[in-house]
Order: sequence, then C-alpha cells, then structure tokens
Amino acid sequence: MIARFPTAVAPAKVLARSASTAAAKDPTTRVTGICGSGIIEVIAEMLLAGIVLPSGTIDQHFTVARFEAAVRALAGAGIDLPARHAAASAGLLTGDVLAYDGVRPGLAIYGLVPDELDAAAADSGAAGRLRPVMSLIARPVRVADLPAGWGISYGPTFRTARPSRIATLPVGYGDGWSRRLSNHASAIVRGVRVPLVGNVAMDAVMADVTDVPGGPVDGDDEFVLLGSSADERISAEELARERTTNTWEVVTGMARRMPRVYHAAARPVGLRTLSER
Repeated sequence: MIARFPTAVAPAKVLARSASTAAAKDPTTRVTGICGSGIIEVIAEMLLAGIVLPSGTIDQHFTVARFEAAVRALAGAGIDLPARHAAASAGLLTGDVLAYDGVRPGLAIYGLVPDELDAAAADSGAAGRLRPVMSLIARPVRVADLPAGWGISYGPTFRTARPSRIATLPVGYGDGWSRRLSNHASAIVRGVRVPLVGNVAMDAVMADVTDVPGGPVDGDDEFVLLGSSADERISAEELARERTTNTWEVVTGMARRMPRVYHAAARPVGLRTLSER
C-alpha cells in the first residue's frame, strides 16, 4: 500500500534488476538521469524491470522528450522494453495522464489529493470525490491529575499553568509521530480537540484533557490523532503543515511496529503490524 515517490528532477529513471551474481545480495538497482545512447552501456548486463519518469519535474514537456529519447535508444539497441509509467496521483486526478503502460496512484490510494494541486482542482472531478481512509487512533495508558507548574515529558517545554488532567498516549516518534509536532498538534477525544503538550517522546505523547466535558477522561476514551470524530477532523495536510513537510511523509512515515487495522464497511477485517512475516 505504501508507495515511494522520486523527488529529484531527472530526465528518466530506469529500474533495473541486475543479471550478475555480484549483485545477488541486493539485486535491485536504480539508474537515474541517463539519456539517449549513454543508457545502453549502463544497462547492457541488466534485465530491465521498469522505466519510470518522475512526476513533478520542472519542465515536463522537455523531460518527456528526453524520456522518450531514452526509450527509443533502448528499442533501437534491441532491448526488450519493460513497463513504462509517468503519471502519479496528480496526473490521474487532473486527466493529465501520459499514455504509457502503467500509473502510480500512491497518495490517491490513501484518499488524499496531492499537495501540488490548486484548490479548484482539488475540489473538482475525481479529486473532489476522494475521502481519506487512514486514521490514527490511541487509548491512554495513563491519565493523571497534576498540580500547577508541573513539567510534562522529557526536558519539559510545557508546564501546567493550573491543576490539569494529562493523558499519556502510546504513540511517539518511534511510531512515526514526528518530534516536530511537540506542542504543535492536537487530538480529538469525545468530539473535542485537545492540545498535545510537551515534547514528543519515543513511545508517548501527552494530551491536556482538563477541559473535556463530561466525566473525567480515562483509559477507556478513544483519541484520534489523524482522522475524524464527530464534527472535528485532523487531516494529513494539517499535520504536514505543522511538520513543514508534505502529506506523503505523514502517511508513509507510520512505523512498521504500529498495528494496522483494516476495515471493510463498518467492521474490522484484519489486524497486523508490518514487522510480522
């Protein structure tokens, strides 16, 4: 489900599988930025598995021309052409798809619109019909009432200004919840946004639940760190802005150790961690 997207500006990327025994331990090699006849020497002893044109290049028309020149060079040398693909999610959603052999719908699989699409494109057509499918949910492992002036987390960058109720959630930077979100993110509990306070630890983050209405928040309450609850929503785009990154990093950065629960309709159908064999 997780897709990796090339970010460097390159005229063509050849994904090749080495035919030599020297590469047996790591048989997959990427050959980047080679065009025309020069590509033949590089891949003379390789079996091509794919030819990829990175999306989001500076001059797309010029880049496509160089990509096709490389493809013609391969064909002219009698090399069997593997699958070629150039369009990622943005191209699929805007209809700007080059007619090759495949596409790379990475971010769209998560129900997300690529960051580079403008607001009009993001709200219309196929893009406007996408709905996010990933949520990040946790229950507290500890809820404590703390006095005013109490430091929260390691090297406390947050101290309680009043008697406060603090919930510890078992999600940290070891799970892909970036430390850059320290004191800059929220969670949703009982349909209410609450601030995440203090530095993000390897295995935990803390939420200030002092003002949540109803009875005291406890270990049975469910916290949404990514996703929707009642009328509130925390999006991958929001987390990306707080981390000064993009939505790709947010959704693909979830650690392998984090359990995944797969849903169909209204019920879970599977649970696993990616570290399982």
